[in-house]
This record gives sequence, structure tokens and C-alpha cells, in this order.
Amino acid sequence: MLKLNVFLKERITIELGVKLVALLAFGFAAFVALYYSGQPLLEQHAFRQTQTALTSYWFIKDGFSLAYLTPVGGAPWTIPFEFPLYQYIVSVFSMLTGLDLGVVGRVTSFVFLALCVLPAKSICKKLSFDNVVLYVFVALLFSTPIYLFWGRTFMMETAALFFAVVAIDYFVSFVRTRAKLDAGLFVFFIVLSVLQKATTGFAVLAVMAFVFLFYELHKNSGLFKSITPQNIFWCLVLFAVPLAIGYGWTRYTDIVKVKSEFGTSITSAALSKWNWGTFDQRFSSKLYEDVLWGRVLKDNFSGFVGVLLVFAALFCSRSGMLKRAIGVSLVLGLAPFLIFTNLHLIHNYYQSANVLFLVFALALAVGERLQANQQGKGWFFCIFLALMINNYIAFANGYFVNVKDTYTIGNSKDLGIASVLKHSLRSDQAFVAFGNDWSSALSYYSERKSFTVPSWFKGYDAVVKNPSSFLGQAELGGEVICPDARKPHVQHLSSLVADPQWKVSEVAGCYVAVQKQQIGLDYPRVDTLDCEGSLDYVGTEGVEVEHAVRVRGWTTVSGKNNVLPDAVYVTLIDAAGAISYHDAVQFPRVDVDEYFGVPNLGPSGFGVMIPSLPSGTYHVGIARVVDKHLEFCQFQKVLQVGK
Repeated sequence: MLKLNVFLKERITIELGVKLVALLAFGFAAFVALYYSGQPLLEQHAFRQTQTALTSYWFIKDGFSLAYLTPVGGAPWTIPFEFPLYQYIVSVFSMLTGLDLGVVGRVTSFVFLALCVLPAKSICKKLSFDNVVLYVFVALLFSTPIYLFWGRTFMMETAALFFAVVAIDYFVSFVRTRAKLDAGLFVFFIVLSVLQKATTGFAVLAVMAFVFLFYELHKNSGLFKSITPQNIFWCLVLFAVPLAIGYGWTRYTDIVKVKSEFGTSITSAALSKWNWGTFDQRFSSKLYEDVLWGRVLKDNFSGFVGVLLVFAALFCSRSGMLKRAIGVSLVLGLAPFLIFTNLHLIHNYYQSANVLFLVFALALAVGERLQANQQGKGWFFCIFLALMINNYIAFANGYFVNVKDTYTIGNSKDLGIASVLKHSLRSDQAFVAFGNDWSSALSYYSERKSFTVPSWFKGYDAVVKNPSSFLGQAELGGEVICPDARKPHVQHLSSLVADPQWKVSEVAGCYVAVQKQQIGLDYPRVDTLDCEGSLDYVGTEGVEVEHAVRVRGWTTVSGKNNVLPDAVYVTLIDAAGAISYHDAVQFPRVDVDEYFGVPNLGPSGFGVMIPSLPSGTYHVGIARVVDKHLEFCQFQKVLQVGK
């Protein structure tokens, strides 16, 4: 009786300890997801996060459509990839709650990750695993760096993963019961996973097909006995139907994409090698050393310790069910590296679709040693805590640095340029951007349609020559040219600076051109006011356009009261006293915000590039439009051109 009491006390203590650790791990993960949910979508793979968010934004504006808008590739603005279930859910919740779209997207992603616990619990129960296995799984899942970071980004990965885990739960039921309902629910959820993210759903579907095959071979003691009409029927229903639906969606997206010149370069056929990778890549050191070990096992699996624990359970455990569950989990976790090799090599977020299964394998290995009938539970509880500590150390030294990063118009090129586009372009105007790959960040944060032209686009030179022809019915309202754009940008930039319809300024290391408005030049004039502001720079330093003059400064009507001018002009007075006006590009200045103690003051800064001037001496000044008056400010600089 005494031994029984000690045994029960030890079991209860261990189980409560693991449960408490799991609760704390989930609490910390939820805190990170919620506390940093307002962060701009710029920390890692901003192009993918903002592309997902851009679709949700246009769902809110234009409503749901299968050929949904992702207006970053030019007219007709639709380049569908995945079925936009996650994006639509996010847009609906944002509209219903009135919360910021970025916040809703991040929180929704974490909710899907958290929901994965429910089918995992059901799977553990069906396979007769102790509750402690589930608690270990929860603790490890919500402490792994990859999910602490990617589980709260604006990505559909966790949604696709949740649907896949639910499908596995129903597959386990079907294998045991052959119930039609379980088969139907498996097909339903695996189809959702395939449509939401094909690289997630197809990998799980392939592994489940092999599991079904080996189960039938073992059950019927041979291949020929397994080939029955019933099994053929189930194979068609369970695996061929989801595959056909996924293929059908891919074909539909290709049909939509080829309606635009850019879309033809990102069809499934065009991206085939990019998605699948090469034979050599599957045996490369980069895949196994950099990706599998460096990104996955070292930081999310406690390296060799986790590997040893899993293999010890796999080969030494007395439970056949445990071995099979670990084996299948390992295949689910490792197969995607060999199926979609290049995607895993290029993108470090792709691993969030399959690391969960490796974590489950580790949880099975640790949980087995913490169950009631095992010896040394105290030591294994300490090992379990060590695994958790390793996860948090890896997170603190890696992803957490990115989580805490702050992005403002002062330190982010995307936010700085997007603020200018949003301020300067009407909502029905579009812009063209060069030198920013095909990132959706500018489109998302400016809330304007665009053709953000990647350097690898075959029609790049054609866009430079005639950008309006790629925007359909939308009016060209602006252009962005960044330094890493291909060589034609220098000549094109020169033509924009010389064009009287455009005003150009350097913003956040890029050049932004927007249409001139020429407002207020006929208003009553007020001479030589004592304006708030500064004429910071007048000269040719750092200007790529030959003989062009760069002017930069800031001005406010009342910085403390958040009052800004409606327009700003740089004035040039030549030796003969003739005055010319040069419409300036207005943009935010963080230093001005800080000076007045007013966050998000608005476009207090201004800048313009003035084309080549005749030789002579010029007095450079500022005029601004305020309350339907043209005010001339007191600050001036002398500009000497030529001899």
C-alpha cells in the first residue's frame, strides 16, 4: 500500500508539473503573439506577409472573388496562388471587429496554431497515449522558436497545418472503423489543406497514402490480397479526389494568371523547377546542414539530444503503437524537405508546415518515459525541462530579436515610401516600382495598386519604356526607382526629372516620382513669413541624374498642433529677378516628429530634384500653400551653377 501511494504521488506530481509547464509555455507564446501583434509586417519575408495581407485588404474593399486581387503584378491585378480561405477569414474578422487588418491577421494565424492542439489531443486518445504525451507536445510546440515566430505572422501556413492535422485525426479513425463519415471528413479537411497551401496538404496526403498502403499490406499479409475493389474505391476517394481538386484549382489559377504578361511568368509550369528543386539539391550539404540541422533540429529539436531521445524510443520502446506513431511523425516531418526541396532551401518559413510533426515525435519519446510504468521519471522530467530551456535560449538569441524590432517611416524604406504614395496618389491611381523585387509591401502600406517589377521579369524594359500600358484602366500616379534597379532606371529617372508633369525626390534611399499638382500659385501672396522649418540641403551631391540639383528640407505651419501646409514649392530666383516654382514631394520626417513631440505628424518633409539649370547664381527659397494663401518663408540658400 505504501509503494502504491508513493507511485501515485509521483505520477500525479510529474503530470501536474508537465501540465503546468505546458500552460506556461502556451501563455508565453500567446503573450508574444498578442503583445507584438501591432508590429508592421516587415520583420522577415515581408514580401510574403504583405502579399497575403494585400489580398485580405482588397477583399475588404471589393468583396470575395475566386480570381481575387493581389494588385502587385499590374493589370488585371489578379495572380492567384492558394485558395484564399485564411485571407478571407482575416478580412471578415477585421471588418466585424474594426481592428487593424495586420493585427487580425497575426492573431488569426496564432489561433490556427493553437487549434492544432485539439486534433492532436484526439489522436493521442485514439492511439491510447497517456495525457502526459499531449502536455509535453503542447509545451514543446509553443516553445519552439519557429512557432513562437512564424506562428504569429500574417501567413496562411498555420491554417493549412491545422486542416492537415484535423485530416490526420479523421484518417486515424477511418483506418480503424472504415466509417464513411470519417472518410468524408478526412477528404474535406485534407482538401482544405491542399487548397490553402498545396505544399502542406500534398505532403501530408502523400504520406497518408503510403500509411494506408502499408497498413493494408500488413493487414492482408501481401500485396495481391490487398488489391480489392473496396480498397481501390477507398484509394480513389481518399487520395485521388483531393489530388484532382488540388490540380483543378492549380489549373484555374494558371488560366487566370496568363491574362497578364507578368502572370505568365509565375504559372505552375513556369515555377515547376522553383517549387520542386533539382535532384542534386536533394543530396546537397545545404539541405542537410543548413536547413535540416541549422534551421530545424539544432534550435527546435535540441540538436543531438532530441535526435537521441527519438531514436532511443523508436528502437528500444516495447510499444509497437508508439514506434509506429513516431515513425509516421518523422516521415511527415522530413518528407517535405525531399518533395519541395528548393522551397525549403530558399524560405525559412516553409519549415513551419512540418516541424510540428517532428515535435510530436519528440513528445512521444519524452512522454513515454514520463508515463506511470516507466522508471526514472524524475530524470526525464529534468530532461524535458532542459529541452524547454534550449528552445527559449535559441528563441532569445534568434527570432526574438526580429520580434522586438520596431519599424517606422524613419527606419523602413517600405513604410517611408508607402507614406509618400498614399499621401500623393488618389485612391484610383496606381504606381510602378523598380528595384524592390515584386514585394507587396509598398502596395499594401500605400493602399494603392501597383506593378512592382522584379528584375527577372522578361518585359522589364517594356515597363520602363511605357509603364502606363501595364496598368489597364488605372491612371499612372507615381513611380518608385530604387538603386538596385537595372541600368535603364538612370535614363528613365532623368526623363522623369526633366518632365514638367512629374516631381521627383529621393525618399528612404529610393527615388519617388509623383504627378505635379500646381495648386495655390494663383492664391494671394504673403511675403517673408517666419516659418517653422529648415532648408537643409541644396546641391548636386549624391544625385544620379547629371546636372540635376537636389533640394531637401522641412516645414510645418504649427508642429505642436499638427498643422501642415497643403503644398510646398521650392523657389528659384535668378540674377535677373525671375522666379520659378518647383513643386516638391512631401514626406514624413521622424526627426521633426520627435522635435515637436508629435508622433505621426505627417508629411512635414519635402524634397525635389530640379533638372539642369543655366549657369548663374540662384537664390533658393520656399513657398507653401496654407489656407488658400501662398506664403513665402524666410530661409534661403545660394546656389551657384556652372562658372
